Formats: sequence, structure tokens, C-alpha cells
Amino acid sequence: MIHYWRQRWHEGTGGQTEPVFPFGFVQLCVRNEPTWMDDGYYSTIRWHQTADVGYASNDKMPNTFMAVTIDLPDSGIPFNSPHTRDKEDVSMRLANGALNIVYGYNVPAVGPTPEVIYQRSLTELQIEYSNSQNLVLTSTENFQVCCDPDVCPESEAYNGPTWQNTTVSSWDLHSLRVNITVCMKQHVNAVRYAWTVTPCPFKKCQIYNDKGLPAPPYIFYC
Repeated sequence: MIHYWRQRWHEGTGGQTEPVFPFGFVQLCVRNEPTWMDDGYYSTIRWHQTADVGYASNDKMPNTFMAVTIDLPDSGIPFNSPHTRDKEDVSMRLANGALNIVYGYNVPAVGPTPEVIYQRSLTELQIEYSNSQNLVLTSTENFQVCCDPDVCPESEAYNGPTWQNTTVSSWDLHSLRVNITVCMKQHVNAVRYAWTVTPCPFKKCQIYNDKGLPAPPYIFYC
């Protein structure tokens, strides 16, 4: 869609609009209805919004920026709309992305995103983040690992049979360790974070940077 819109604008303005002009968007927000089925597909759509990278901008989606909204549930919104009424936080997060990607300011465009993930021992998975952002953890939950050596379906529901709930065992400013004893000393095939329709209460997700930007949900294969 972004490619098509850019192409049409470029053609429609006779080439006056840059062919890869900056494009900002909002990642799919949360749903608040208790009966909403958390089947895994809602989280997968969020992942696909980033071309399966987890953040924007990236090599597949150049010159883009994204506001993460998984921590902005709106319990009183009419018709259980997925569009939160908290436009102030959404606009501030989009503005941060624009300042970084478009204008080159030294502000984070998005919250903490993993750079390196590996199994450091039979009991822990190491997740390393960029040194440009400091991690702030509000709790140790909302992580899952897949111990299956063959298949770890990204669209499987949070309470599905393949993915096992786990917690963060320790962390510092730029990395964290996830407990993998649930895998019974098997090799961990994948890890995912915040892979639910509504991962947390308002502004109380598990991982932020020190500027208050939430980490986007992700899935990575080890």
C-alpha cells in the first residue's frame, strides 16, 4: 500500500513529490472486549505491518516511521473500536518518528527493539538491544518461547500448545535474559514478546525506553 500511494502521488504531481517520500503510520492498536478471541492473527497483522521486521523504518520499508500503540487500551471507547481516543500519545509517537527519520533529530523513532538474540545457556536466552536506548522494565512477564525443533507458528494463539509462557530472569540497561527452563533443556527455536490482542493495561507494558516509548511486539527465530 505504501509503495502504491507513493507511486500515485509521484505520478499525480508530475514528479514533484519524491518517489519515496516519508510515510508514517500507526501500528494496530488493542481491542477491549473481553470476549474478543485472542487467536494469534491480530498480533500477526501487527508483525506484517512492519514487513515482518518488527519496527520501521527498515530495509523493506525505507523512509517510514511507526507509532506503537499496544499499551493504549481504551476501555470506554464506543463500539469496541481499535482506534484509541488517546490521540495525544499517538501523535507524539508519530512526531518522534518524523523528527528522527525525516528531519534527522537525535530522538528515538521507536521503543527498544532487539538486535541480537541467542541461547546463552541451557536455562537462559540472551536478548540484546541497541546501546542508543536504555531499557526500562515494568515487569518480567509477557514473553513466550517455542521449544519445538520443527515448527513455531507465529499466528498460534497466546495460550496455544506450541508456545510456552516464561519470564525475564535478569536485565540491565541494554539487554535482558529470558528463562527457558520450560523447554526442559531442549534448544529454543523462537521467542516472542507481547503477542496478544491487548498485552497490557494503559501505559503498563513490560518494556519501555527511558523516554517512555514502548517496545513493539516481536517474534524472532533463534
